[in-house]
Amino acid sequence: MKILLAGDYRYEWYQEAAASALERQGHEVVRFAWFDFFQYPSLKGRIQIRLMLGPAFGQVNDEFARCVKFVRPDLVFTWTCWPIWPDVIRQLRTDSSAIWVSYINDDPFSPTASASHWRFFKTSIRLFDIHFVFRHANIPEFYAAGARVVKLLRAYYVSDIHRPCELSKHDLQRFQSDATFVGHYEDDGRVDYLRTLLAAGLHVRIFGAGWSSKALRGLPLSASGIVPVYGDEYAKAIVGARCALCFLSRHNRDTYTRRSFEIPACGGLLLSEYTDDLATLYEPDAEAVFFSSPVELVDKARWLVNNPEQARRIASAGRARCIRDGHDVDSRMRQMLDAVVEHTGNR
Repeated sequence: MKILLAGDYRYEWYQEAAASALERQGHEVVRFAWFDFFQYPSLKGRIQIRLMLGPAFGQVNDEFARCVKFVRPDLVFTWTCWPIWPDVIRQLRTDSSAIWVSYINDDPFSPTASASHWRFFKTSIRLFDIHFVFRHANIPEFYAAGARVVKLLRAYYVSDIHRPCELSKHDLQRFQSDATFVGHYEDDGRVDYLRTLLAAGLHVRIFGAGWSSKALRGLPLSASGIVPVYGDEYAKAIVGARCALCFLSRHNRDTYTRRSFEIPACGGLLLSEYTDDLATLYEPDAEAVFFSSPVELVDKARWLVNNPEQARRIASAGRARCIRDGHDVDSRMRQMLDAVVEHTGNR
C-alpha cells in the first residue's frame, strides 16, 4: 500500500516513528511535513499559528494538494490535521480514490481547547473515512460531529527510544532520584503532588518544558535547572528514578498518557495517578502503582524507595505486560491498518 503520512514531524516518536513502522511492514510511505512552513519558533510563525491565519496556511494547503495529486496514494493518513482547509480535503477526495484516515492525539473537544485552533479540523471531520482517537471520551463527540467511523488508537512506545539502558557514574549524578517526573507543566494539580513529595523529604527531579519560576512557586527547585530530555536522555531519566511519576492532563481529559507505556518499556516503575482505564492496562501494585491523593502518593513512594526488591519486581512485571499486550508503535500501526481493511475492504 502507498501511504501519504502528513503531520508536524516535530518529534521523532510521533509521525516519523509511525512512518518507519509502516515501512517495516512493507508499505511505501511518503512523508508530508507541514510544520516547517511556519518557520517555528519565529515570531511570524507563532502569530500565524495563534491566529490560524496567514500566508503559511496557503502555502501548506497548496503543497499538500500538489503532493496528494502527485503521489496518488492508496491511503492519506493525517496526524492532528489542524492546518488543512476543509475545501482542500473535499476537492482532493473528489479527485482521487484514496482512503482518508485521521489520527489525533490532542483533544479538540476539551472544554479548555482553543475553538479557533480546531475550527478547520472540526469542519473536516465528516470528510474522513475513519477517525482514530486517543481517548474514549472523543468517540461519541466525533460521531456527534458527523464522523463515519471512529476507533480508539492508544499511544505507544518506540522500542528504539524507550528501552532499558545502563547509567554511567555521570548519568547517576544527573538522573538518580527517589521520584522523577518527565513532562510539561500544566496547572492541573501536579505541582501539589510534587510539593507533597518534597515536603516528605524525598529526592525529586523534574525534566520538561514550561516550568517557569511562577509554576514552581513554593517549591525548592530552580526553573533554570529544569530542561526537557529526549531520546537516550529521556530513557536515562526514567531508569535513574526509583519511581517514575505519571500525571494525567486535565486539559486533554486523559485517562492514560504516552508515559503510561514509555515508562514500563524503559524498565521504569510506573507510579501514576489512578484511573479505571489504567487499571485495565496494568494490575495495580503488581505491574504498576497508582495513587489518588497526595497522601497516598507519599505513602506509596516511600514504600517503594524502602523496598527496592519489590519495586524491581513490579517494574519488571509492568514491562513484560506492556510488551505482551502490544503497546509498541509497530503493533499500533497494524491495528490501524486492520481497522482500515475492516471498514473499507482495501489493503
